Order: sequence, then C-alpha cells, then structure tokens
Amino acid sequence: MSLLDIIKSFCGCSSTATTELETAAPEVEVAAVEAPAPEAAPIADVTTSKLQVPEDATLKRHFLSELTAEIEASMPEKPTDSSLKRHYDAAVQAKLDELLR
Repeated sequence: MSLLDIIKSFCGCSSTATTELETAAPEVEVAAVEAPAPEAAPIADVTTSKLQVPEDATLKRHFLSELTAEIEASMPEKPTDSSLKRHYDAAVQAKLDELLR
C-alpha cells in the first residue's frame, strides 16, 4: 500500500474511485489565443530628457550618487595619482552639471 493510498483511506476516499473519476473526465480543448504584443515603454535618454531632481534630501543624495555612478561607468577607471584624480573628479562633476541643466 502506498502513502497516497493510506492518505486517501484516511480521508475516506478510495483510490479506485479517484482514478475512475480522473479517467471519466471529458477532455477540454483550449484554443490558443494570441495576446497582443505589449508596447514597449519609452526609454528615457539621459542626455536629452530634462531630469527632475527629488526635493527630499535623502532621495536627492541617492539620485545624484546614481547619476555619478552611471557617468563613472562610462569613463575609464579612476586614476590613482592625486592630480589625475582631481581632473577625473572635475570631469565627472562637469558631466553631472551638464545633465542637471
């Protein structure tokens, strides 16, 4: 006796009655209906769209840090030399200012 049979006998269901019901059920054909393709949402182009900076201090800080990370991802690695770091940071800040105007 299998575990399923034990559970069915505990519930009062017989295993033969269940299999007879399963086999006697009529088969229903499901018609394939093609759903219309969802239209893609327009992707905001950071260089051409006007960015709205949040007014909340925390949201603003996170927004600016995300923009800075995107700018730095498009640039080469940050240099280790101190004067080159200053120029790199100035270039990142200039691009950030350009995006926010």
